[in-house]
Amino acid sequence: MHIVNGRYVTTDRWILDITKMEAGETADFTPTGTDYVMLAGASISSDKMSLNNVSAACTLTDKYTVTCSDDQQAVIVRHSGLRLLEQNATIVNPDEMGNLSYISGGTSTVAIPPSRDGDPVINYMLFPAGHDQAAHIHPSHRIGFCLRGKGRTALEDGTSVHLKKGEVFFMERMLLHHFVTDDEDCVLFVFAPDSEGGPTDEYNPLKIRTYLQRT
Repeated sequence: MHIVNGRYVTTDRWILDITKMEAGETADFTPTGTDYVMLAGASISSDKMSLNNVSAACTLTDKYTVTCSDDQQAVIVRHSGLRLLEQNATIVNPDEMGNLSYISGGTSTVAIPPSRDGDPVINYMLFPAGHDQAAHIHPSHRIGFCLRGKGRTALEDGTSVHLKKGEVFFMERMLLHHFVTDDEDCVLFVFAPDSEGGPTDEYNPLKIRTYLQRT
């Protein structure tokens, strides 16, 4: 696990191209598959989407521009092996807790849901001050982006990776870890390249409560 600065390309199982943008930077992107974009107060514009000075998670498949002004950052996760039909955005308020409970008292909200079971997902997460999470692993990579506060991820070897507002981490799959906060909350977007939720061909929302004959 490490902090990402500039650009980093993963090399294990899920091949993801990660770009971290800093305050004062503007960049154009043309997706070859689907780009998952996380904004911390930044702006994004395309023919189908325009968001200004927001904390938001987005999916894009058309050319777009990201602009980071003073004290704004953004992260772009480029997934060239997946091309979605939809382009979505969810704006969040980093001062609010999530809708769902998470391990050891944290909360989360699904900001970008999977289009179908197994697709990538972005979660909005809040770890409250004084949080000491139970140790656990994930079977896939994690990319975390701090929107507010600070915290640290404690690893099995006794070391910790410290995280503060505007920073991004990449965590390898199957890494035993737990998240710890001291006197501040830590609020994150967390990208995972796979999921165990979302529609399937069998459990298709269009089919649910559809009947072939009157009862």
